[in-house]
Amino acid sequence: MPDIEAVPRFCMLHYPVEAMREVTQHAVHRGIHPSLATKEAFRAYTQRFLTTQAMASYVLNVAGLQEAESVLFIDPALRETADYLSVLSLIGLKQLLGRRCVALPEVDYVFEDSVRDPFSLYGRGFGFSRVLDPECRSAELSTETGFERVVDSLAPDVIVIGSIARNFAVAQAVGAVFPMSRTIWLHGEDDPPSYAEARTLRESGAHVFVRSIEPSGSPDRRSYAFAQSSQVW
Repeated sequence: MPDIEAVPRFCMLHYPVEAMREVTQHAVHRGIHPSLATKEAFRAYTQRFLTTQAMASYVLNVAGLQEAESVLFIDPALRETADYLSVLSLIGLKQLLGRRCVALPEVDYVFEDSVRDPFSLYGRGFGFSRVLDPECRSAELSTETGFERVVDSLAPDVIVIGSIARNFAVAQAVGAVFPMSRTIWLHGEDDPPSYAEARTLRESGAHVFVRSIEPSGSPDRRSYAFAQSSQVW
């Protein structure tokens, strides 16, 4: 990344940015390319911290829910329209917990035996289609009888709302029957939450993870409403 110096403060938080800057400086200004040892170090770092499974573990750990043995993942919109943060989080949780991560609804295109054409998916399915062992597939569930019965029958340790921006009404219904302290909301939109949205997320009582936060000095300071909360990561 030749422009690694321009990466804002709140971007690529999980990447070894300082090491990447050093490599870039050596390559651009001195013509020194990274050694095999450096490449292996980046590979090891990626496998340890940046895989979908590693990020799923991070989310549970930071929320203080690392002891969870079962997760109910809810994102009704995901079956037809892939949202990268949501679907990659689902994949990571499935890799971590297998069938003990139950998706509502189940998302067929993430499994290796899916017959759906990846070209019909957002981004042609790059990075998220046909990547999971079919053994991770959970039983198909229906919400026709209400979320209360689904939650009661499964009794999950944790509930994850894959895209809070697209499923707020669902999250409210779940919050009426399940402790918010054991609920995780993911906000994966391109734009940061507005002040009003940020206030709602802060006051929810859920553990909230936000993809896009504007850096200090940005013309758009909306996301700085999050600075007031220790529950937003």
